[in-house]
Amino acid sequence: MSETVTQDGWRTRTNTTWAAPLPCTSQALSALPPEPTVEQVDDAEAAELLRAFTRANSSLARAHEGLRATSQAMSATYQDAAHAIDGVTRYSADSAIRRAVALDEKVARRHAADGPESRQRRRVPSWLVWPALIASAIFDGAFVGLVVQQILNVGSDDAVYYLAYLPGIGMALALFVTGTMLAENLFRHRERVIRRPFRGRLTPWTATKRLFWEWRPEREERADEDLPWPRLAVPFLLTIGLLGLLGLFGYIRAALATRDFPELGRIMPIFVLLLLILSVATVALKVLAHNPYADSRREAERLMRRVHREAATVRKRANDAVAAHTVEWHTYRAAVVQAENEARRILDESCAGMLDERGQRGYRGTLRLPLDGPEWPPDHWSGRAGRGPKLDLTILGPARDLVRRRHPKLLERRLAKAIAAQNAQFGRAEQRAGVRAGQRS
Repeated sequence: MSETVTQDGWRTRTNTTWAAPLPCTSQALSALPPEPTVEQVDDAEAAELLRAFTRANSSLARAHEGLRATSQAMSATYQDAAHAIDGVTRYSADSAIRRAVALDEKVARRHAADGPESRQRRRVPSWLVWPALIASAIFDGAFVGLVVQQILNVGSDDAVYYLAYLPGIGMALALFVTGTMLAENLFRHRERVIRRPFRGRLTPWTATKRLFWEWRPEREERADEDLPWPRLAVPFLLTIGLLGLLGLFGYIRAALATRDFPELGRIMPIFVLLLLILSVATVALKVLAHNPYADSRREAERLMRRVHREAATVRKRANDAVAAHTVEWHTYRAAVVQAENEARRILDESCAGMLDERGQRGYRGTLRLPLDGPEWPPDHWSGRAGRGPKLDLTILGPARDLVRRRHPKLLERRLAKAIAAQNAQFGRAEQRAGVRAGQRS
C-alpha cells in the first residue's frame, strides 16, 4: 500500500502490487509493423516523386493560361512604343527640319561678312509702329470727321454725321499703306547705297544732274540674293500727297476756327504743323522699323523653335511609350519566372518531405535526393534514355520566347538610332548657333 498527497492537501492511499519484469516473447514482437524493404521504400518514394512531377507540370500549364492576359497587355505596349518610335523617324524624314535648317543656313551665310554693324539689327522695335498707327488713326479719323461734319453742317441725329468719320479712317489706312511702301523702297535704296564697294566723286553739279535728269549714270547689276530694285517715286509722291491732304484739312479747320477767334489766325501754320507731327512720326517709325533681314532672321528662329518643340514632343512620346513597355515587360517576365519557380518549389518540397520521412524512420532507399535537376534520376529509369518524367519547362517556351522578342533593349536601340538621326539634322544649325553666340560674346 502507498500513500500520496494531492494538490489540495488531501492524502490518498492506493493498493499497488510489485511484479518482476518478464522477458519479451515472439508473440509480443509480432505485434509491431514489419520494417519495409529497400524495394518498398524505392516504390513509395518513386510514387511520391512521380506525383510531384505531375503537380509541377500541372502548375506550369495553369500558369501558361494565366499569362495570356499579361502577354496581351505587354504586346500592346510594345506596339505602342514601336509606333511612337516610327513617329520620331517619320518626323525626321519630313521636310520641316530640313526647311528650318536650310533657312538658318541661308541667314547665317548671308550675314557672315556683315562685320560689327550687322544688317539684322533693327533701329527701333517693330511693335512701336502699331500704337502709333492706332493713335494716328483715332486722331485723324476724329479730326477729319469733325471737319467734314462742319462742312456738311449735319447734326448727331443724321446718319451722315457718323459716316463723316470714314474719310479720316481711310486716310489713316492709306497713310499706313504708303508708309509701308516708302519704308520698303527706302530700305532697298539705303542698302544699295551703303553696301557699294566703291564711291565716285560727287559735286553740286553732279548731284543736280542726278536729281533732275540723269538719275542712273551707270549700269547697275544685282545678284539673285540681293534686295529688289528700289522704286521711290510713287511711294514718295503718295506720302507727300496724303500729308498735304491732311494738312489741308487742318488748314480748313483752323480757318473755320478763326471766324469765332480771329487771334488764332496768327498761329494757323503752327496748328497745321502740330496736326501733321503724329502722321509724320507714324511714317518715320515705319521706315525705321522696317528691316527684311531682321524679319528673315526672326522667321528662321521661329521656325527652328517650332521644329525643336515638335521634335521634343515626339521624342517624349516615344520615351514614355518605351518606359511604359519596360514596366509591362518586367511584370510579364516576373510572372514567367514565378511560374517556373513555383513548379520547382513543388518538386523541391516533395523531395524535402521524403528526406524528412527518411530522417524520422531512420532508413532510406536507393533514390538519390535531392535531385540533380528537374528530371527523373537517369540511374533509376529503366525505359528509353531521356524519356523519363521531368519538369516540362517547354510549356512556358512561347512565354520565354515572347520575353526575348519583346525585350525593351530592342526598342531602346531603335529609339536611340532614330534620335541620333534627328540630332544629325539639327547638328549643323546648333553648331552655327554656338559659333554666333561666341562671336556675340
